[in-house]
This record gives sequence, structure tokens and C-alpha cells, in this order.
Amino acid sequence: MSNNNKILILTTTVYIDKTVAKLVQTNPEKRIAAYIKAIKLWLDNTNFYIVVVDNSNYSFQNELKDYFIKYKHRFEVVHFDILLESNKPNNNLNTRYLKKLKWHKKSKGMLELYSINYAYENSTLIKDNNFEFFIKITGRYYTKEFESIMSNFNTKRYNSIRQQKCIFNRCELLGCNKKYFPVLFNLNIDEVELPHVMYVEFIYHYRHKTKIPKDTVYMLKELKLPWNTERGGSKHAYEYL
Repeated sequence: MSNNNKILILTTTVYIDKTVAKLVQTNPEKRIAAYIKAIKLWLDNTNFYIVVVDNSNYSFQNELKDYFIKYKHRFEVVHFDILLESNKPNNNLNTRYLKKLKWHKKSKGMLELYSINYAYENSTLIKDNNFEFFIKITGRYYTKEFESIMSNFNTKRYNSIRQQKCIFNRCELLGCNKKYFPVLFNLNIDEVELPHVMYVEFIYHYRHKTKIPKDTVYMLKELKLPWNTERGGSKHAYEYL
């Protein structure tokens, strides 16, 4: 099996800022432990190329120093301070959409969306390889089952992949081919999307529904998680992706 034409972008935030919408999991040590547990399994048990992007400028150098050596051909961590980045003049995070809203907090989903774009633009792995397909996964989640699915995945037929829609438009895992990256992960928010910036899962759902041909969207079946994994914004733990 091979997934050499695909890359996982694992998104992490070790240090939480008070200007970001409320999160339940705020302890940095616990967040690091959750991320490390998943990252190591992705590297040890799958053949994916992986870039971790942390938007609180955490490098994971101490915890993963052996992994940087062992998997140097397919593993990288990109880290930056998103709050400093978002305040730069002419930054395309579109903070004007966030500062004027009634919630008075930055959307963690929009910040993650920016992180995905930051990794895309700054990752050496991405620059040095001609990947056909990009998959974003929230950093605390891991499922071995995903590797075999993607090994048999037809990147010519499917433009994107997403979780099944239930009562939520879940977006812990989603991806697309290179052609649709500027569509699915576009930082420019249109008028329909604007009221929903605090819930980026709606924006992803809307773009899948309106901007990507329906018969080219691959709907994942539920993927069993090896342990019940807590969401960042609540104490509820998921059994499936």
C-alpha cells in the first residue's frame, strides 16, 4: 500500500488565548499529551506524509526529537504564532470578519482554517513534493482504518472527502485534491458564509454542497477511534470520526 501522493495536515493549538472562542480543554500539558499520542500513532502505524501545524508556536521538538530523525523524509512540524500573524497589516486572515461580530471572540475554526493555509504555503514537505491530495485532521484524532481507505482512494474520481453528515456538519477530517484546495480552504468569506464564521463546519458543508460537484465528494463511513476522544470545545468524547 502507498499514500505517497497524499499528505495529512494535523492541526494543533497547545497554548489557548483568551481572545479565542471558549474551549474546555485549556491545559497545555494535557493538550500536548493528546497530540503526541495521536501523532506518534500516525507516524508509527501508517505510511502517510505528515505535516503538523501548531498555531501557538509550539514546536514539539523535545517530545518528538526521535521522530524527526526516524521519519525525516515524511514528517515535519510547522509552527507560528497566529495571533501575531493575524495582526500583521494586509494579512489575509480577514480578521475584520471576526472583530465586528456579536460574540467578541475569534473563531477557533477560522483560525484553524488559516493554519491549514499557513502549512500549505510554508511546509517544506509540501513544497518539495507534488502531492495530489491534502487531508486536514484535527491533531488529537487518530484512526488506523483511514490508511487503507486512502490507499484505495481514487484521486482522479473524487475531488474531496468529508465525514458523513449527521445532526452536525462535522469537520475533524476533510480534504480535497490540489485543484480544489483554494476552494474548500479559501480564507475569503462570502456573504452567505459570513454569519457562520463562528462555526466553520457550516462553511465547509456549504462549499462541499455548492462549489464541488456532488458526485465527486467522497462521504466517509464512520471510523472507529481507538479511544474515546474529547472535543476541544466540550467534554463530550467522540467514539467515531
